[in-house]
Amino acid sequence: MLAIANPSRANEPIPSEIMPLALSAQINDLAVSDNVEIGVGERGIILRRVGRGAWQQIQSPVSSLLNAVFLIGKKGWAVGHDAVILMTQDAGLSWTIAQRNAELQKPFLDIHFTDEKIGFAVGAFGLFMNSIDGGKTWRTVQVEEFLDLPPHLNAIRELNDKSLLIVGEMGTVAHSTDGQKWHVSNVSYEGSIFTIVPAGKKGAVVGGMRGNTFFTQNPAMSPWQSLDLGSTKSVYGGDRSGSGDVYLAAGNEIFRLRKNDGQVRINRLPVDWLGDASDAGGITTLLVSADEIVVGTYSGVRSFLMP
Repeated sequence: MLAIANPSRANEPIPSEIMPLALSAQINDLAVSDNVEIGVGERGIILRRVGRGAWQQIQSPVSSLLNAVFLIGKKGWAVGHDAVILMTQDAGLSWTIAQRNAELQKPFLDIHFTDEKIGFAVGAFGLFMNSIDGGKTWRTVQVEEFLDLPPHLNAIRELNDKSLLIVGEMGTVAHSTDGQKWHVSNVSYEGSIFTIVPAGKKGAVVGGMRGNTFFTQNPAMSPWQSLDLGSTKSVYGGDRSGSGDVYLAAGNEIFRLRKNDGQVRINRLPVDWLGDASDAGGITTLLVSADEIVVGTYSGVRSFLMP
């Protein structure tokens, strides 16, 4: 997930004949469901791919920067600047606007649904909203822990035990079992955290500025352990493979984290394996899909077979 930029004020969809070269555009987030992958990014761009097919651009109802996308079955949601929330009910073939409020001056940075009804959207200056009707309507949630000095809330994810984790600026890490009451964890770090990856039965790996990465076996009970990636590049993307390995993207590099004998082993994937992604201006998001790693970059999407 990328750091927040200045909110876009452009609200109208771009006619198809003047759309930018979408396949080489900045892609900020990727999601997959039922063999369908969706990517979202600059100027409201939405990309779609089925299986190993080619990426296709989908007509978008907005030109606002889109920061995140989430899919369940054929339903999906995307969020971004102008406090926009988009919805799809046909596996990403068409999208409609569920909410847009440019005057709010608070972009959404991430979205997560625990099922087809219950969803959460987080963003700048403590922006936190939830929906109980599948994203049709949204209400602002006042989280007491974020009220005094509202940080940017960069990401929200569901862990493998169904609890929720939020990360943000100033080392913010907050855990909840019900999405209503939140407990703020101490990771002994005061910078921004951008990425969450579930790990183990109850744990998580989080990554942020200058390669700062932390792991806990249980955010409700266990302390956060600092992990050394050997990189000072910010961690903007991560995902978990079916075998339980955690993959993190930092700059032009991808790291695999694997727990072995109670220790987290970190391996940097060979640079030559990244191919032309090394020239793509950096990885902005990472998705593990079947036997592939798919990355969004500042100049398009790249796919690689799992090493």
